[in-house]
Amino acid sequence: ARMAVSTLHHQFRALTAMSPLQFQKQLRLQAARQRMLMHGIDATSAAYEVGYESVSQFSREYSRYFGQPPRRDITQWQKQNKRNSESEDNQHENQNKSRRQDNYRYHRQ
Repeated sequence: ARMAVSTLHHQFRALTAMSPLQFQKQLRLQAARQRMLMHGIDATSAAYEVGYESVSQFSREYSRYFGQPPRRDITQWQKQNKRNSESEDNQHENQNKSRRQDNYRYHRQ
């Protein structure tokens, strides 16, 4: 079925609460963030990989979307993730220790 461009834009906005261009920008920014986090690439490379021609434009839009510049965001995310990981490791260690103690008590009876 054929649809006028303006109708497509209107229906897209009704479903997503954003224009197709805003949606594309959001996808590109999320993809860049994922590349920086998962693959350890720098913001410049990530910007080019997702189709930005201007690193400064990418940085501005990234800051607007994520609330801070790429480097600060990634550094903060990595620190937070490390703390969460260490916390989970401690929880697992404490659970294992508790199980060993319970096991020891059970076998001593």
